[in-house]
Amino acid sequence: MKTLTRLQGALLLFLAAGVCQQSRADLVYDNSSTDLAVRFNPGTNEVGDEIVLTTTNSSRYVTNFIFEYYGTGFSGNEQARLRFYRNDGTNSPSGPPVPNTVIYDSGFFPIGPTPRATLIFTRENSQLNVFVPDSFTWSVQFAGIDPEESVGMGVDLYSPPTVGSSYDDYWDCDASGWHLRNHPVYPMNFAARVQASPLPLLDFMRVGDDFIVSWPGPFGLQSSTNVVGPYLDVVGATSPYTNNLPSSPQRFFRLRH
Repeated sequence: MKTLTRLQGALLLFLAAGVCQQSRADLVYDNSSTDLAVRFNPGTNEVGDEIVLTTTNSSRYVTNFIFEYYGTGFSGNEQARLRFYRNDGTNSPSGPPVPNTVIYDSGFFPIGPTPRATLIFTRENSQLNVFVPDSFTWSVQFAGIDPEESVGMGVDLYSPPTVGSSYDDYWDCDASGWHLRNHPVYPMNFAARVQASPLPLLDFMRVGDDFIVSWPGPFGLQSSTNVVGPYLDVVGATSPYTNNLPSSPQRFFRLRH
C-alpha cells in the first residue's frame, strides 16, 4: 500500500431579472508553492497524480482546477487532455486500486510552447462542476508529437503540498494499462491547485420568457422572491427546471441536500 509523504454550505442564487449567484469556493488542495525546479516529460503516456483533499471542510464539487506544464520545440499541433478518476479499478500488481471511473474529461485541446504556464479550468470555460471523493487521481496526457519532432513537454514537480496531501509515486498508463511508478530521487507530485464548493453551482440559460435552471446531482431546489428568504421547496423540481419570467419577474433559487 502506498504511504503518504505526500451541506451546510454555499447559497446558490439565480435572479430572473438578471443573474445573481453566490457560492463558497474553498481551497481543498494546493501544490503550487514549493517548486522543485524539476520537469517531468511523460511523452504521450497518460500520467496521473493521486491526491488527497483537505479534511477541514466538506467542499467536494470542483469548480476550479489549475495545473502547470511546460513545452518547447512545438510544430503547432500539440495538445493536452485533463481527466479526473476514481481509484476504483482492479488492483495493479503493486496493490493499490488503479484509476478507473472517469469523473471528468476535458477532451484534447491545443496548447502552445511555453517555458512554464498554468492551464486554468473553470465551470465557465471547461464545464467543471463535478463531485470528487476525498482522494482521486488527476491525469494529463499530451499528444501531437510527430515522429520526426524532438519535443519536450510535461508537468512541473512541486512538493510538499501546502493544502491536502499527495502520494510521492505516480500513475503511468501505457498500451498495457495503468502502472504505479516512482522516481529514485524526486517526489512525483505534479503542480496543481483545486478549489471546490460544498454544493454544485446552478447553470442557467434564457429561452424567450423562460429561464432554465439546471444542476448536477440529487439535490432539491428551493426558491424565494426575496434574497433573504424564506426559501420554500419547489415541489417536484428536477433538473432542468423552467421558470417563467412574466409569472415571476424576480426569483432566487438555491440547492439543498
